[in-house]
Amino acid sequence: MTEQRHPNCEDPYCKICLQDASSLEEELLKRTGNKKEWLDILGAYRTWLDSEGIPAETAHGWPTAAFYDETNVASYITHRQGNGECPGIEIEPGIWSGCDQSGGDCPTCGY
Repeated sequence: MTEQRHPNCEDPYCKICLQDASSLEEELLKRTGNKKEWLDILGAYRTWLDSEGIPAETAHGWPTAAFYDETNVASYITHRQGNGECPGIEIEPGIWSGCDQSGGDCPTCGY
C-alpha cells in the first residue's frame, strides 16, 4: 500500500504529494483490475469517499490521510468489485436514481 509522506502539505506544487497520489492511483488500478484509460480512478475514489462522508481533500487540494487509509481503500475496492451497492445520483433529498453500473459514467461511484 502507498503512504502519504506529507500530511497536511500546504504547497500546491509539491512533487512528493503528486508522487504519492500517483502511487495510490497505480495501486488502485492494480487492485481493481481497471485500466488507466478507462477511468479516473482517483476521481472515482474521491467521489466514493465524499459519498461516505469521509473528508478526501485538504484546503490546499491534496488528499487527506483518510485518502490513504487502507481500511478506506479496501472498502472502496470491495465496492468497486460489486460487493457494495451504489445508490446512483441523489435526484432530491432521499430519492436516488440507482446506479446502472455501465462502465464509467456513474458520477457517484465512477463505475
